[in-house]
Amino acid sequence: MIMEANSLTLARRFLMLLLSFSPSSSPSPFALAKLALAFLMN
Repeated sequence: MIMEANSLTLARRFLMLLLSFSPSSSPSPFALAKLALAFLMN
């Protein structure tokens, strides 16, 4: 349970990091969200 919480926190930080450094010409946040979900499923 602790491991799941840590992985979720890391996924959120990873997604926020991508969003914070993404230029306006980058893929949509939805694509990044799908990537984060795929990361969580693994």
